[in-house]
Amino acid sequence: PDPDDAPNALDAQDPLDAQDPLDAPDPLDAQAPLDALDAQDPLDAQLLDRVWRIAQNASRHCDGVLQLTYEYSLPQILVLRAIVAAEQTGRPALCASEVAHELQCSRANVTEIVATLVRMRTLTKRRDPANGRVVRLYPTPTGRLTELHARQQLGIDASRAFVTLASGEKEILAALLQKVASLP
Repeated sequence: PDPDDAPNALDAQDPLDAQDPLDAPDPLDAQAPLDALDAQDPLDAQLLDRVWRIAQNASRHCDGVLQLTYEYSLPQILVLRAIVAAEQTGRPALCASEVAHELQCSRANVTEIVATLVRMRTLTKRRDPANGRVVRLYPTPTGRLTELHARQQLGIDASRAFVTLASGEKEILAALLQKVASLP
């Protein structure tokens, strides 16, 4: 046996050093994760702050473009996009809870947006023939066209946002963002 594999008294954690669960940050406290992040690495906090600002600015910009051009909000286009994408990839039509799961938002928000999109005649709702309790969402021809135009417009704006980056820099940025986005 290797002496390095032997248990070391210094490796054992003193039970008195263990954190009391009552002293742990409240997971519902929005500031708690940020405080913990600040304590770990200031650069992480700075990166998180920059990503948050980029997301907020992009959301405001996209929402403004969509409202001016198409009279749709960004959340409406995102819901419409999820439903159209399911159709285009041959997946079964989605229900509101599946859209909410895909977009990582509440079912109540999606239900409200769906009701608006149905009134705007970009979506229709039909009961699932296999399970009559489930309501599936389908894009109308107007909905497909609206989603396509919005995606094209936002793509043009995204191209402008990244025009100063070289192709290799765009690839690196995309890979890094994908890596961060795929964390649990």
